[in-house]
Amino acid sequence: MQDQIPEGALWAKIASGDEQSFDRLFGKHFAPLLIFGLTIRNDKALVKDIIQEVFLEIWDKRATLPTIQHPRAYLQQILKRKLLKRLRSDGLKPHQDMVSDSSPSYESLLIQQQEDQERQKQLERALNKLTNKQREMIQLRFFDGLSYEQIADKTDTQKRTVYNQIHRAIKSLKDTLLISLLLLLP
Repeated sequence: MQDQIPEGALWAKIASGDEQSFDRLFGKHFAPLLIFGLTIRNDKALVKDIIQEVFLEIWDKRATLPTIQHPRAYLQQILKRKLLKRLRSDGLKPHQDMVSDSSPSYESLLIQQQEDQERQKQLERALNKLTNKQREMIQLRFFDGLSYEQIADKTDTQKRTVYNQIHRAIKSLKDTLLISLLLLLP
């Protein structure tokens, strides 16, 4: 695994033009932003498009980005504003509880940060249950962004073996994380 970079540092790297940090931020926040966006507008295609716009805007304006320690809250605010603007332009009314433009409270940010840390620990525990080969291939595919062909070349493995190893690793991760989730339910 790559060393874990704090989100504030990741954000600073994006501001200096680091594409890999941008890709990591996008990968980490896309799904949570999608879920958040769907609470405002139940249109998956539209929410995905707006998220793409948000990240495109972040990249285009990277040289003038403000210093941010908690990018998720910042990204949620941008997404919320863009979705509300689109709702108004389409003549639709947003959910009444989403109209407030106030920032999240310190407590909610702290809770969110603690939940993120717990999810990260669960993922690390699940990754540690994989074989070294599976862990390496997951690292190369999802964190380093290599294609299956590139992984096969780099690890001197057949392409089909790479597919199978990654498939088994993902299945193992799903099973492990699902069990962790079920244990948290009341």
